[in-house]
Amino acid sequence: MEELQQFLRDGNPDADTRAQIEQAVSEMQSQIATITVSVTPPEASATLDNQPVSSGQSIQVDPGTHVLAGRASGFANGAQTVNIQRGDRRTVELRLERAGTSVFASPAFWIPVGLVVAGGLTVGGILLFSREGPADCGTLMVCASPRP
Repeated sequence: MEELQQFLRDGNPDADTRAQIEQAVSEMQSQIATITVSVTPPEASATLDNQPVSSGQSIQVDPGTHVLAGRASGFANGAQTVNIQRGDRRTVELRLERAGTSVFASPAFWIPVGLVVAGGLTVGGILLFSREGPADCGTLMVCASPRP
């Protein structure tokens, strides 16, 4: 198909030949799909079905399932699967996340969690090992200390 399109651009076909080629190209295009790749960050390397591609590139593909994958230094690898039908033209965007940006990787998450756990264990230990019995509260909720 690309050769036919190039012939239309570079060659000098007569009107009948041009019409026949344009009709053939149109029929071929209705049987395939086009994926335009968009990967962030711009310096990321990307593949579509394990073949190198560039961000902004449009690729003609067979209908079906395709995988866009990307990687960049300082970013977590990413992949996105797309199912495309005949005649579809679709932009597939893949945004890579900075490595280590997970909330679970941050000390700002684990320090408060640790403090809450330590506080809970302390209170639980005090209550569990306390020698005094529970306070005696009557029906009016007036509590008296346990008697010695």
